[in-house]
Amino acid sequence: MHPNWIDLAARMGKLGVYNAALLTPRNLSSQFFSGRTVVHPRAHKFVFVAGPLKGHVARRKTGDEFWQEISQIYVDEDLRGNGIVREMVFELIARTPAVIQLFGITSVRTVMTVFEECQMDAITKATMPDVEAWAERLGIRERLPESALSPDPPQPCDKERWLFVR
Repeated sequence: MHPNWIDLAARMGKLGVYNAALLTPRNLSSQFFSGRTVVHPRAHKFVFVAGPLKGHVARRKTGDEFWQEISQIYVDEDLRGNGIVREMVFELIARTPAVIQLFGITSVRTVMTVFEECQMDAITKATMPDVEAWAERLGIRERLPESALSPDPPQPCDKERWLFVR
């Protein structure tokens, strides 16, 4: 296992905001080598960067082969505010096969803004009445944000969990 994955998993794990069962060096490496991850500094499957990985975003598979989640968005604290999250998310979307639809769940205003720039819509029952059945099909029902169950039109707020769909 490359030491960069061990280091990245440890740094992301210290934040306590990621699913620990999925945040293993093996999972991070597997996502990267399957083409479902963008890292910073940029790395290619066959040419790995020297030094630590400072940013990461992945596409996570779901229970529906045509839906994947934009997840594990991470940038080292010293690089935040430099547009790296935006660059990585835009690149991840550009690399996504046309048959795959994307969604993301976040409580971070910066990520919400990036999702909106990527033409992702905040979801409530007003915009997706069958959101619970959709979430059940994808295997994410237990993680569905309360905001997605609201009958009101979406109004995303910082520090509130929101579902975005593209």
